[in-house]
Amino acid sequence: MLLAAPFNNPAFDGCFIINSTREVAVLPAAALEIVRDFRHAVIEQIQLNLPEQSHAAVMADIIWSTLVEACLEANDRLYRRGWQARVTGLLRFLRSSVDR
Repeated sequence: MLLAAPFNNPAFDGCFIINSTREVAVLPAAALEIVRDFRHAVIEQIQLNLPEQSHAAVMADIIWSTLVEACLEANDRLYRRGWQARVTGLLRFLRSSVDR
């Protein structure tokens, strides 16, 4: 499913994460809470999809970070498919960790 998901929209230039990162520093406290709550909710949802293990929270953080990086790579005009290699590597790692 991750390989089928679009990580960028050709109708919009750039990466939302990069374009908005500098703005986080000047967000009002209430808006920053919304951003934090969203990140926390996404990581919790990722964790719910992981097999029960002692390091599930760390794995969810790693998955989230990898997907954020994949979003950046999807906007690399010199290598548009770079994100697919990153997601494929993540999926391969996750499958091998479940098999152990």
